Amino acid sequence: MAAVPAPPEPLTDDEQRMLAQGRHEALAHALALSGRHAAAGWVLEQIWEFAGACEHYARAGRPLDALRAAIELGRPDVLDRIIAVFAAADADTRQQAAALLQRKGRHADAARILALGDHDPEARARALVRAGDRLGAARVLADADRVREALALLEPLPERHGPTLQLAAELSWELGDAEAAVRRAQAAIRAGGADRAALSRLLARGLGALGHDLAAQIVLQGRGEAPEGAPVPARFLVRASLPASFLAPPTRAPTASPSPRSRSTSSSPSCRRAAPPTRRSRTRSRRSTAGPPPPPRSSTRRSAASSSSTPAPGS
Repeated sequence: MAAVPAPPEPLTDDEQRMLAQGRHEALAHALALSGRHAAAGWVLEQIWEFAGACEHYARAGRPLDALRAAIELGRPDVLDRIIAVFAAADADTRQQAAALLQRKGRHADAARILALGDHDPEARARALVRAGDRLGAARVLADADRVREALALLEPLPERHGPTLQLAAELSWELGDAEAAVRRAQAAIRAGGADRAALSRLLARGLGALGHDLAAQIVLQGRGEAPEGAPVPARFLVRASLPASFLAPPTRAPTASPSPRSRSTSSSPSCRRAAPPTRRSRTRSRRSTAGPPPPPRSSTRRSAASSSSTPAPGS
């Protein structure tokens, strides 16, 4: 516990004597009846009666003293009520309250104080980071249009925290990184993101931006939503051709039986296919190419001999 500050106003000799006698509660009651709530709160703070001290400080319009007593009291309901009082305080008072909370190690409450006014979002984000709330700090920076700083604050991204992955996907889309937005939206859906409908719409927009229009339509139809516009054909990038083993064998068309007219036409001499030459025909062809055969000499000699051997009719 910190040292109790000096009394907000001087006490009379009788009041000092009551303090010396240990009559703090009676003195505080008397001071409150006379409208001196700040002095009554200070007297109760001497005996660690922080609940009464906080009430008297709040009535006296001293929010910093009331906050100090509420911190020492440690009751969340009382602390929340005192923090709400700073909504009507000026910027300097809120800054002092945030500094008091940070000195006490209550960084999340300091961020709440800073959120009540137009303070630097970086100061509030730093307070949330010190409190262990990186997601809240990133949201503060994102609301202040500091998207890149908010995304950097989330890294390294967890693998199974849906809200963090969803915010990272939204921030990536704001920065124009469609590929990262799609990848993180898919991870957020697998991790169980809070708003699956918003994630599906973000995923569909990212897929459409990357040229995967058919996949974007499938994502929207899977959520029971209608695509945004007329369906468009898918686009595919051909990287390589399949080997011949993956292709089906070509099918042959069935041949029609020839008609009688075609059979008669094919049997005509002009359309008939020449038969393969036989051995005799090949011999004849060789003789025809070699020229006409010479006359047989044996027959001539035989005829001449016969004519010479035949006697004349008068002999």
